Amino acid sequence: MTKKDSNNHFQKKGHPLAKIFDGKIQELSNEELLSIIIGPGTFRWNSVEIAKKVLTHFNWSFVDLAKSSAREMMSIHGSGPAKTASRAAAFELGRRRQAHQALDKKRFL
Repeated sequence: MTKKDSNNHFQKKGHPLAKIFDGKIQELSNEELLSIIIGPGTFRWNSVEIAKKVLTHFNWSFVDLAKSSAREMMSIHGSGPAKTASRAAAFELGRRRQAHQALDKKRFL
């Protein structure tokens, strides 16, 4: 796939990345958001399918997913080290943002 082909792929109507670039990120489903973090799929499954497998494994709970170990995340077929590391990093960024907001609130109280 050439660079031009990959850009066209993301411009397909309804594709999760297209929704983001159209300013409609709030319209993305949980599995679509997670699929973007996961990145490209595998030979067998696309990233949305992998995201559904991950969410199903954790009973559709982002709390449980965020608390899970890298080893547990990797136990899901289609979740190798790179995809697992991306998810772990995204959840760590979320934790740090939440901690930062809590500190900001304390400063103004």
